[in-house]
Amino acid sequence: MTGKMDQINAPEAFAECTEKKRRRLLEWIAESLVPASRGYRTTSYALKHSFSAEAGLYVTNGEFKGAMLAAGYAPIHKGELNWRFRCRATRKLTTAA
Repeated sequence: MTGKMDQINAPEAFAECTEKKRRRLLEWIAESLVPASRGYRTTSYALKHSFSAEAGLYVTNGEFKGAMLAAGYAPIHKGELNWRFRCRATRKLTTAA
């Protein structure tokens, strides 16, 4: 990672999270998302805001992308800044205000 923007969006940031934050991210993903054959139109950026609103913990886009990888979800287009995944929500997710 070369700069602050890279750190904010790099999935490697997940490994630098506290154990508590990593565990809570993975729990939220397991509770909120399930695999799907089609891509979810919501991006990692929007999902991180849903997580933060529901869990009360701030995460960066990179931390959330890394959590999705750790949970077994691969990005559809890894070259995009805000990733989309083949998953669907198990319920209506909180959206950013």
